[in-house]
Amino acid sequence: MSYSLFLLLHMIRQFKGERTLSGIYHVLRGKQSAQPVQDSYLFAVRPFFHTLAGLSREEFNRLTNKLEEKGWIESCSKDQAQFRLTAIGEKSYLLGKEHYAFPKGLRYTEAIHGERLFWLRVQLLVQTLSGLLHQDSAFLTVTRDPSATEKVRGYLIEQTEPIASIARRVKTQLAAVWQLMDQQAADLLAGQLTGSGISGRTLEQFAVQFNLESIEVHLAAKSALRTMIHLIVQQPELAPDLRNLLDENEDNLTRSAQETRQLMKTGRSIEQLASIRRLAISTIQDHLVEMALKIRHFDCSPYVSQEQEHRIREIVRRLKTRQLKPLKARLGEQATYFQIRLILAKTSMEERGEITNV
Repeated sequence: MSYSLFLLLHMIRQFKGERTLSGIYHVLRGKQSAQPVQDSYLFAVRPFFHTLAGLSREEFNRLTNKLEEKGWIESCSKDQAQFRLTAIGEKSYLLGKEHYAFPKGLRYTEAIHGERLFWLRVQLLVQTLSGLLHQDSAFLTVTRDPSATEKVRGYLIEQTEPIASIARRVKTQLAAVWQLMDQQAADLLAGQLTGSGISGRTLEQFAVQFNLESIEVHLAAKSALRTMIHLIVQQPELAPDLRNLLDENEDNLTRSAQETRQLMKTGRSIEQLASIRRLAISTIQDHLVEMALKIRHFDCSPYVSQEQEHRIREIVRRLKTRQLKPLKARLGEQATYFQIRLILAKTSMEERGEITNV
């Protein structure tokens, strides 16, 4: 069994046939919409969110088709879009666990929505310092993302020391962080950096070098990056300059949800929030569900009565599902879809079996 097939077996196993294969694909790609974000929590696959941003639909379909051809998964819905593991698929998965393990650093999801931008900033800062140090002003930057370029430009403008001193300080801080990490993980990050006369290697090149699948290397790189960020956040004195490149986001909310949360502090209703932000009411509801998923002790009482919450929890327990349609069918007019989603999110926060096999 390949690493890629093992990963997909794990994901399908976690979703238990309650979401489509497309839902799994969107979680792996890290789609920034309500459903994938919520599913990553509800089905305990948060560590895999946004781990394979470059995974093409064609490659994903090729892998899932292979699983079906082997008889490891089977359709469990009328539209044949939802799949679960077969008995032989379950056996194959358990055998796979004896050979494969997911990188431990994937568990560090506290900055999951800012990790890509942070790494772009680190790469750009290192490249820029190297270029300035070697008086090479004609280099082609590794990124033109405004959120990265403006942050690095602002950082450099604030510095009063000579470029050589700044470069030495940043190099020292990178080394200090990487010394606390697994050597292979540190090498995977360092090898991607570009400097004057030196081009960073791609993850595909690493895959060829180590004779590994591209997907396995991508997960290893994501694990390394999350470990690096975790160390920087937990030990601010370790690398203050690098910490400055990471945006503050205490609750790890998406940017839009953060804005809604700030407005909520004024006591406005859902309708008022939607009007002020010029968003649909359903979008504000998505933000509230996201908050219930990520903020411990989030107060749901303004939106769901105690009686409704008790009834929803009871039906979830009886039906043993997180699918909205059957839950709503049983609850009828006793609860809205939004209220059901809110309590599912709250329940997930309470259970928080977020780290599974990682």
